[in-house]
Amino acid sequence: MFVAQLLKTYYFENLSILPFWILTFGMFLFFGIRNHLSRRIFFKAEAKLNEFKIENIRSLLFRCTALEMQEIAKLRKREDFIAFLKQKAEKDIRFQVIIRKWNLNE
Repeated sequence: MFVAQLLKTYYFENLSILPFWILTFGMFLFFGIRNHLSRRIFFKAEAKLNEFKIENIRSLLFRCTALEMQEIAKLRKREDFIAFLKQKAEKDIRFQVIIRKWNLNE
């Protein structure tokens, strides 16, 4: 908005500011929707881990990416979660740490 106002003031007197306001509103709308969807995925994964009786859920989710949280939110049983962790631990050290820290060696 500031750059648009400078352009209007110094170079283009007939420049309309309305498109820049629309662009600004669109950006806020995009980021608001994106934040809402990300939070929804996070809370679904949190609820699922709560069902599985996992302690320090937020600490565990902090170590996961958004796609991993989506996968966790879709799991049905604790055994599926343990299998998910073991599969991921084969390739990623983060999950080895999670398994060891949360004592999920079942």
